[in-house]
Amino acid sequence: MLFGGVSFAVDDADDSQTLNDLIEANAGMPEIKQALRTALLLAAYISSEKPDITENEVQKTFYRPSGKLKTSAVRKWDIGVRYATEVRRRLTESSDTNRPHGTGKSPRPHIRKAHWHIYRIGPGRKETKVLWLAPIEVNCRIGKEKAETPAVVRIVNHP
Repeated sequence: MLFGGVSFAVDDADDSQTLNDLIEANAGMPEIKQALRTALLLAAYISSEKPDITENEVQKTFYRPSGKLKTSAVRKWDIGVRYATEVRRRLTESSDTNRPHGTGKSPRPHIRKAHWHIYRIGPGRKETKVLWLAPIEVNCRIGKEKAETPAVVRIVNHP
């Protein structure tokens, strides 16, 4: 893999090494390390099983594929719309300090960090599938506030 003058072979890494270990060992400047991490995380997210990607509505209105390379041939995609809406809502929401803590019956409301999760599937669970899990609400309020998150409707055509 080559990025900004930094190259390394992912196939040469043993199973105990992460991609971050390879970046740390082979990339020089901190700016290159951070740019490489960001680019690889974005590429991994886009290629994951169910990424949150929608075509930008404004861009869609004037995109016309043709044989010539034009400025309008560039397509714009919105990534993380649902995730960003939820994060913005959580940041603007004031914290509720009147709730009792430490009762042991249910955890206080919080959001679990977004992370990658490997699922083993298929016969004998030999195949692996990598999914990006968006932040998960634990014991958070539901109702009117949930309606602000845009809904995704996927039409499935059964034969």
